[in-house]
Amino acid sequence: NQPLGKVCLQSLWRLFNNLDTASPLRYHVYYHLVQVAKQCEQVLEVFTGVDQLKTQFANCPPSSEQMQKLYRLLHDVTKDTNMELSSKVMIELLGTYTADNACVAREDAMKCIVTALADPNTFLLDPLLALKPVRFLEGDLIHDLLSIFVSDKLPSYVQFYEDHKEFVNSQGLNHEQNMKKIRLLTFMQLAESNPEMTFDTLTKELQITEDEVEPFVIHVLKTKLVRARLDQANRKVHISST
Repeated sequence: NQPLGKVCLQSLWRLFNNLDTASPLRYHVYYHLVQVAKQCEQVLEVFTGVDQLKTQFANCPPSSEQMQKLYRLLHDVTKDTNMELSSKVMIELLGTYTADNACVAREDAMKCIVTALADPNTFLLDPLLALKPVRFLEGDLIHDLLSIFVSDKLPSYVQFYEDHKEFVNSQGLNHEQNMKKIRLLTFMQLAESNPEMTFDTLTKELQITEDEVEPFVIHVLKTKLVRARLDQANRKVHISST
């Protein structure tokens, strides 16, 4: 139950902090600490980010296998409540693989891609393509989908979804959320080469109505990925920077 769980969590947290920072036991205590924190819905009390995690184990780094196990657990306990953090954990997990063992990380690589695509706050996706385990997925549908979000535009995703609807749904990805994300990424691509865009251009490229242009641009501006100004009188969007 929750009260007992919180007592266990506090006890494990004290034990972890009182152990010598060079003790290999800290890893095992922390692993179980995360498990208990999940049950108590207190994960962010013991894990706030990858940098914090590395600092905690700086004097006695766990093995690659141990860190992979821990990263998988951290992904599992954060994926439903903090997708952005969960995505960062998966990217860190893939970074633990080398060219020699990247081929065995297929499942981890697929989870990493799906988590990044599903996260509404993750827009910088091209670094994933450089990760060795992701490279081993070249030719697979999940890699094709990632490539669309990295370098293609909305029509390519729409076509992909029409051709592979069952695959997209089987990965737990939401088509409407995908559409929102690819529209934003398409806008970003257009903004890089067009300092000025008409509402007509945006309705065509983003497949939205003219009434949806203003709310869409306002949403984009809130992400702070681009600086722009709406010109309602002339039905244009002026891009300042991307």
